Amino acid sequence: MTNDIDKQKKELIRLATQQQMSAADPEKSVWVEASAGTGKTKVLSDRVLRLLLAKVNPAKILCLTYTKAAAVEMNERIAKRLSTWAVEGEEELAAELSRLLGNDFGGDGGRSCENSVDLLKFARTLFATLLDTPGGMKIQTIHSFCQDILKRFPLEAGISPYFEVMDDRSSKEILQKIKIELLKQADTGNQNELAAAISYLTQNVSEYKFPEIMNMITENRSKIAALLKNYGNDMNAIIRKLEEKLEVTTDLTEEEIKFKAMLLIDREQLKAVANVFSSGGKEDQQRAEIFTTVAADNFSAAAYPLYKSVFFTASGSIKARLVSQSAVKACPEILTFMQDEAERLKMIENRLAALNVLKSTAAVLQIAQNIIDRYDAYKEIYATLDYEDLIVITRRLLEDKSVADWVLFKLDGGIDHILIDEAQDTSPNQWAIIRALTQEFFAGQGSYEDTLPRTVFVVGDCKQSIYSFQGCLLYTSPSPRDVEES
Repeated sequence: MTNDIDKQKKELIRLATQQQMSAADPEKSVWVEASAGTGKTKVLSDRVLRLLLAKVNPAKILCLTYTKAAAVEMNERIAKRLSTWAVEGEEELAAELSRLLGNDFGGDGGRSCENSVDLLKFARTLFATLLDTPGGMKIQTIHSFCQDILKRFPLEAGISPYFEVMDDRSSKEILQKIKIELLKQADTGNQNELAAAISYLTQNVSEYKFPEIMNMITENRSKIAALLKNYGNDMNAIIRKLEEKLEVTTDLTEEEIKFKAMLLIDREQLKAVANVFSSGGKEDQQRAEIFTTVAADNFSAAAYPLYKSVFFTASGSIKARLVSQSAVKACPEILTFMQDEAERLKMIENRLAALNVLKSTAAVLQIAQNIIDRYDAYKEIYATLDYEDLIVITRRLLEDKSVADWVLFKLDGGIDHILIDEAQDTSPNQWAIIRALTQEFFAGQGSYEDTLPRTVFVVGDCKQSIYSFQGCLLYTSPSPRDVEES
């Protein structure tokens, strides 16, 4: 039994090693999805080492990580292994290269193979080559990479050549000051659109929900800015589109909707139903009392909540039992009246909800536009960008047809192989940047100088995503089929 388990373990190890070696093949574009602890980082570093052994210029390799810590770790791993190769004994180095390259190195470890001997000599020079590479190999975060691009093409990106990058803490502090200023301005008593928007939200959400909404506005400001830009920065155009979709208008009020709902009640029929209910049990008598009160109140909008309570539960769903069996026996038509009225009121509730969505959205957009305008003004005055700006502006640059070809041509000459770590935490905007780079790769298959085809290597695991707030999990990232095979 023990021998069988040992054999299974050895077979699994052999298969895992084979898969890792296949994924590290520098001639193929590969998408790797693997769970934690299965050697993703090892495969990534092995891939870089195999590219270097294939005589790829270190300056033409771009490895994108999500965190600075990951970038530092990758740099340290590769530098450590290359420095070890430079001084390692002949047999030890041959054994390591054999494990790394597999059959590509020779079945006997390369000791009797002339090409393997040359490869051993070449491997010993890689550490010095790496040290002599201007700027070193590009193992960096996506934000650092974008910063480098914008520093290189500031005029094409439409930003100051001397821009500075704010860290997250500074950005949050500035946004917090802007939010406080907006609230103070709205509290001065001046009746303007901003004050009306804040007033609407504070009256319709709890004191705990309002700060959450304000935080959500600041966290999603680039998405809101993109939405506004799509409509020519005309917020009214967005509202008009929403009005069409929701079939309500901002000048409509809840009182008007409720008044019209009460106006459509058949008064004579309601009185007849109330008489039937008055002869029934406790619940029927309560219904009769409410209907009588509503009729006495002349079916006003103020009576709508009381009238609705006959048909709906506290959670807002239609009651399972609208009428008693005794009432149905006394008047069979009463069930049809109650069911029809419940459905009619459900449509009214949907209309009220649509109006609330419209007005809440309008209020959020009004506040967001003020925050975005003030924040952008601050950044323009002080020539600063935040981390999100780096991504958004770089994407805009690479998708701008008037300058993208020139920028990609210049970048194209410096990058032949892209490796992406932690793909599950790469946001839609970041994928757009990578897609722009890789499309240029495969559009110019014949333009590379090295013997290897240009490749893309992606590694990640959706189960490990910790940055879903960016929209990563809601975004369909490229599948392995989308990564072109060489």
